[in-house]
Amino acid sequence: FRQDGVVMVPLQRTAAQLDLTVDKLTGVGVLIESDDNMLRLERDSSNYRLNDRRGTLSRPVTERKGVLYVPIEAFALMKVGRLTVDGTRLDSEA
Repeated sequence: FRQDGVVMVPLQRTAAQLDLTVDKLTGVGVLIESDDNMLRLERDSSNYRLNDRRGTLSRPVTERKGVLYVPIEAFALMKVGRLTVDGTRLDSEA
């Protein structure tokens, strides 16, 4: 779905399609891992930590009907190169 013009995607399903591992941490934290990167997110927060760098996403992690949704840019942070969603290309230099 789109929220204020930002594409929000289901965290678990999108991570699985991109071969990323998702671990729920105690409390509201979520850890997404690839071979090269570790991204920590928190529910209802726009803040993230990618490896040792901190940053802010365009929208907070949101729960709807028991499913966590994140801005697609969170996955662009994890993948070096191109990620295309709905014809929109997101480039990253993770």
